[in-house]
Amino acid sequence: MTKRIISLIVFSIGIFTLLQTYSCQKDQSIEVIIRVKLMSDTMQLVPDARINMVQDSTNVLGYSDKNGELTITFYDFTQFEIQASKDTLFGSAYIYLSEKGQSYCKSVFVH
Repeated sequence: MTKRIISLIVFSIGIFTLLQTYSCQKDQSIEVIIRVKLMSDTMQLVPDARINMVQDSTNVLGYSDKNGELTITFYDFTQFEIQASKDTLFGSAYIYLSEKGQSYCKSVFVH
């Protein structure tokens, strides 16, 4: 009976330690939300805009959704120039990703 109680206590401590270890790990990803807006009406989002994020020889290409947003996840610090275009509209902005586990939101205004 005593061995059973000791085994149960050791097992419980092991499970508790395991749960604490994994629950304390911080998310290392960096989420970036890019919103493409019209310069003439900053409340108007631009759907299906082409978004190119440029840094040295790295290019990340994507398109905004029907709400004018693109969400991308990175896993390292970096700085990008964001270029957005649709038809004859164009705009650019810069973003610096400096902290892991954070979400960044950047608006790019096209005109």
